[in-house]
Amino acid sequence: MSTLRAFIAVRIDRQRAGASPLLSLLQRLNTFGRAVHAAAPDNLHMTLRFLGDIDIDRLPDVTRAIDAAAAAVSPFTVALRGVGAFPDAQQPRVIWAGMTDTTPLDALAAHLDSGLDGVGGIADRDKPFTAHLTLARVKAKPPRGCLTLMAEHAQADFGSFAIGGLHLIESTLTRAGP
Repeated sequence: MSTLRAFIAVRIDRQRAGASPLLSLLQRLNTFGRAVHAAAPDNLHMTLRFLGDIDIDRLPDVTRAIDAAAAAVSPFTVALRGVGAFPDAQQPRVIWAGMTDTTPLDALAAHLDSGLDGVGGIADRDKPFTAHLTLARVKAKPPRGCLTLMAEHAQADFGSFAIGGLHLIESTLTRAGP
């Protein structure tokens, strides 16, 4: 049985991101050495559902669920605003940008989950969707400057981005992370 480690996401347009303060923030996050690993500008996305290691034979069912969810929701725009962290800002493991209105993204995730209900072998099925754009992963205790940078951007406006499609993305684990 062959498997694929994958997730379903919407992408953020790299050129549009480059015109916003988002790219500058990613560059600054990359200055904190090995402790903080910023997302590559070409890989900006919002994960709607992590699938884990899914059996290749289930991919046609996953693709049908993706197509149905995409058809059920009209293209929309998200406005990115503010920086936060999981599990919290004092001990961040993931640094993220939030949104002013998550309603359309929440609806898209709900349609996707509904379509995936009959597909077995999906990781974290009970984990609720939390709308966010991952900016960086924190691998060690972050330098004080990182926490200061997050606080400085807690209410920052990063602009609006068109969301028009869902993507099945392979996730390859490396020593640096996914």
